[in-house]
Amino acid sequence: MSTQLGQFRQGSATDIEALLEDISGPGWDGRYVQMSSGPLNSWYAMVDLPEISIHWYRHGAAIHAQESHSHSAVFFTFVIDAADYPRWHGRMFDEDMALMFFPGQEQDYLTPRRMRSLGLMIQKSLIERMGWEFNEHACLRQDRRKLIALKNWCQRFSRRAFRLGPDSREYLEVAQERLAILLDDVLKPWLSGDKKPESRIVLPARSYPIVRRGIELIEEWPAGEKLDIGILAREIPAHRRTLHRAFQDHLGMGPYEYYLISRLHVFRALVAGKKYRPGLITEAATKAGFTHMGRFSGQYYKHFSEKPRDTLRRWAGIPGGADTD
Repeated sequence: MSTQLGQFRQGSATDIEALLEDISGPGWDGRYVQMSSGPLNSWYAMVDLPEISIHWYRHGAAIHAQESHSHSAVFFTFVIDAADYPRWHGRMFDEDMALMFFPGQEQDYLTPRRMRSLGLMIQKSLIERMGWEFNEHACLRQDRRKLIALKNWCQRFSRRAFRLGPDSREYLEVAQERLAILLDDVLKPWLSGDKKPESRIVLPARSYPIVRRGIELIEEWPAGEKLDIGILAREIPAHRRTLHRAFQDHLGMGPYEYYLISRLHVFRALVAGKKYRPGLITEAATKAGFTHMGRFSGQYYKHFSEKPRDTLRRWAGIPGGADTD
């Protein structure tokens, strides 16, 4: 992820695997699922300053992410605009909320369709120099006007970097200083000296542990066995109606639909990086838990807007040809 200071780096992604490989990089770990059908249609950009990097994201499809990082830095992020409200640990993420990703903390969030966001990776050296001591609450409320002012400054600097390329070290040091002063005000709710943090704290939804445990059980479900919602509910444990409501509130779908989508991603993980050959799709689909190839192909096409063989050919750079498995 390292780039020349001041350089504007951007790209786009059709596949969620490529997107997260590009924008996360070493030190990040997680599970990512494309939740809505159609092309991912994601765009990202990054600008490096001394001790801070600016990250822009735009996603066309909804994404469910469970992630953490092991960097000594912290990652601060908030939503610019979206077609619907995101979810954080099952809680509706309002426009005056922002997230701080601390090392080792797991974040669980659902980004809706057509969402834009801004993130800042703040290095430990700058944190120490500024004397910031964080209370380590992940999600807090902040004055929306301050967030927009921060976004506008980052936007102006990013556009300059895009037009002019890398600036002098002296200019970048001044830009970093100005950004740090802005952040000193924006990050006040996360600083240990803030007098009234309680009124700003956002807690995970009470039903979130049900969803988290349900997802863990779905990941562990034997590939050859159909998901049994009754058994799933007993293992959590939760009433079936409570289970369905929790999944719907947190992920926008029931547990069985989530199970089918997660199986499609298991298939993609099994074929990623494999050399295309006849029989590969059937083998991987069977390992992922699909027993009827016709239905599997239809489900895959409905969700990713292309057939499984077309995904493999595209990943391998093979042009379309005669039909094979």
